[in-house]
Parts: sequence; C-alpha cells; structure tokens
Amino acid sequence: PRFVTLGQVENTGLYKNIVYFPSACQYPRIKILRFDESLYACNAPFFKRKLYELIGICPAYSPIIRCGKKLEENESAEPIYKYVILECSPFNYIDTVGVKLLIQVYKDLKKRGITLYLSECRFEVRHVLDVMKFYEKTELYIIYVTTHNAVMGARNALNSAPVNNDEINGPTENQV
Repeated sequence: PRFVTLGQVENTGLYKNIVYFPSACQYPRIKILRFDESLYACNAPFFKRKLYELIGICPAYSPIIRCGKKLEENESAEPIYKYVILECSPFNYIDTVGVKLLIQVYKDLKKRGITLYLSECRFEVRHVLDVMKFYEKTELYIIYVTTHNAVMGARNALNSAPVNNDEINGPTENQV
C-alpha cells in the first residue's frame, strides 16, 4: 500500500499527491495524508508505522526523542505538526482492527498535542465507525466531509490559538 502526502492545488479545493503536483500548497503545522488502500488487520501495522514516520514521531512516546534521534538542546519537543488530516476516500473497507487502530492513533496523537482529522470517509466506512462506537471513543467533530473543510478547520483553529499566557489568563493586575 502507498501513503502519500497531499497539497492543495492552487485556487481550488482539490488536494493532490505532492510528488505529481510539486506546486501544490502545504500548510505549516498541518500534514495531509492519504493511505491508498482499505484499512484492515493485514496492513494495520504498516499503516501505523508509516503514518508515524511521515509525521516525524516514534510510536513509543518520549518527549526527548523524535524518530530515534535525541533532540538537540535548541530543538523543541513540540510536535512538528499540530493537525494530521487523513483523507480516507480510498478506504472501501475497514475492519474492527482498523477502527481500533484509528482510535489508538487518535489517542496517541492527542497525548502529543496533535489533532487527527478524518476526511472523505465513505458511507460504509462511517457506518463501521459508528457500529464500533468510534465517535464515543474519539470526538465527532474530527470527521469532515471534504479534505478542504478539514484543512479550513485546522487553519482556523491554528489562527485562533492563543499565542502566550497573557491571552490565556487575561491581563494581570499590573497590566490593567
């Protein structure tokens, strides 16, 4: 199976493989990926390993290691990406192992400060996610009808994120 990085084709809502569309726009702190296969027990280990490799993290959580490389003093342990968008249009089928893996990946990424969004899930896949209580174990808002909607959601969240503690806590007595 193939995992590809997608970028936005200029002046469109289309997202294409950046290998074939090198001018496609990639947004800072957002990684858009497509797994060109259904997700089931046989390819689940490959899916997880390759996904983590593409977003630059190790499956074993460690704030001081990024993919087997110890962080330098000046390098931040903060994740490279804040949002990972998985375009699911190639998923014709997902089994229970695939759903459990998506839940595990969602929770693992969340611990690292990364939000997982799914986009373009077929009805059959959404049905299996529903039957497996995926929405109860994650959050309903992580599913988007289109990849473009997911990107816009991530960009809006990044643009509205507080920049410093003053914005979070409000002004102190000395600042008023």
